[in-house]
Amino acid sequence: MYKVLIVDDEPIVKIAFRSILSWEEYGFSICGTASDGTEALTLIDKYHPDLIITDLKMPNMDGLTLISKLKEQNYSGEILVISNYEDFDYVRSALVMGATDYILKISIQEEDLIQHLKKISDKLDSSRTRKNITQEYTLVLQEQQHSQTQEALKEYLESPDYSLTQLFKNSPIISQKRNDMFTLCYFNFDRYIQEQTRHISRELIQNTLLESFRGIPDCEILFLNRNNILVFVPMASLKRQNIQLTAFMSRLPSLFQLYLSVSPVIIYKEQITGFDKLKEWYQIFQNILELNFYEELSVVHAEEYLPVHYMNFIYYKDMAQTVQKSDAPGLEKSLALVRSVINKCSKLHVYPEIVKTFFEKMIELLEYLNHDLSLQTHEFLMETKENIRSCSGSEEMLLLVTLSIQAIFQPVITTKTDQAKYKEEILKAIQFINRNYNRKISLTAIAKHVNLSSGYLCRLFKAEVGISLTGYINNLRMKKAGELIKKQDTYLKEVAISVGIEDQLYFSRLFKKYYGMSPSEYKASILNG
Repeated sequence: MYKVLIVDDEPIVKIAFRSILSWEEYGFSICGTASDGTEALTLIDKYHPDLIITDLKMPNMDGLTLISKLKEQNYSGEILVISNYEDFDYVRSALVMGATDYILKISIQEEDLIQHLKKISDKLDSSRTRKNITQEYTLVLQEQQHSQTQEALKEYLESPDYSLTQLFKNSPIISQKRNDMFTLCYFNFDRYIQEQTRHISRELIQNTLLESFRGIPDCEILFLNRNNILVFVPMASLKRQNIQLTAFMSRLPSLFQLYLSVSPVIIYKEQITGFDKLKEWYQIFQNILELNFYEELSVVHAEEYLPVHYMNFIYYKDMAQTVQKSDAPGLEKSLALVRSVINKCSKLHVYPEIVKTFFEKMIELLEYLNHDLSLQTHEFLMETKENIRSCSGSEEMLLLVTLSIQAIFQPVITTKTDQAKYKEEILKAIQFINRNYNRKISLTAIAKHVNLSSGYLCRLFKAEVGISLTGYINNLRMKKAGELIKKQDTYLKEVAISVGIEDQLYFSRLFKKYYGMSPSEYKASILNG
């Protein structure tokens, strides 16, 4: 396996080279990247790359000076120059000085790069000595040992029965570092998988991590699975590089946004000494992730965000009694109290399951105190409590608790005239839409709620209701929007957001299609009487 060093002052170019192809398939592995010739010389001395891919125009030390230095040192590897069209004089000088070939930066293609690599591989093969073969064998052993170490670490973190003693026994490398002090960084991409965004390859994530932690030597990246990655950062390396950890961590989301167009949840804990505390903090990281329930987490210092597993500021029986005795039960005062409790739980970092149980018990007590509720209301509350147990966010929970209180204190008498003709699944879908029209609701979420496939639900809904599922949602939203616009103190942007549409232009198109006039014209017609 031939080692490659990439030298370029543009981070996006280094990311592109890392991700353009599977280097290992062609007998190469990228051992590092540098931003100029000075940094490259340090890495060359450390890694002894077989191939250097270098830009010509860079700050501090440019490519020609780097090639000249390598010639003085009798560098035995190959050099591939990256250039622009206007750099041909530089390219010619580089070739005279010993560069193997050049590739145009503006038109880097996988096929062209592969052809260059094949030619360079042939040259390296023909010049490799017995010493090179021995070094290659050593590298394979190191990679095997590294793989064994990673598997042992994953087993140690995820298996309750895997002891620290077993970890040291199965990984000599970790055993040697058992007393080292390091910072642990945890990267979680679950939110993007749940939102079903584009697939993010493991290679691209790994290359972005390598670029993000470039300049901090001896970092260890551990892929627990596709969406969860741990990075071990030696404290000694941070101190040598004089890196302020808080400032460094705060920059990472923008780097991921730049290279991947996503920002993972990043949780970190500095100054962990030895691996005996590693398992404990890994579990704490898992618990902190649950706090996504309240807000979209970004960069979290673990010690400042520890979850709390109790609510000692309020008791569910007291809150139920307060709601029951309120002058306007189930309305503004009670709902404001629910929101204030959820907000306080968010500030205190109360574990979401504790909050869900609290409100579930509160609703059960309110049912008991109001024993004359209809069977329809009891069935609705039973379904709502199940939804509270499985809800994924505090806003969703607030809505469910609000609906429960309203169902108890403001029961709506309904007839089965129109709804009786619908199948049970369609009725559940309509109820789900009516409860959630003011939020982002997807076809996948509705289908999951009624336990049908998305395609079958769409066909069945159109056959039963006579309108498409999307059409029903849009019509409901426009009807609600019209009701809101009739209130003279509302802004059109607020109306759009209130019915679950953030794009105001899209909202205006739907509104005009439904009412035959724009939202502003509709509001003016109301004001003019």
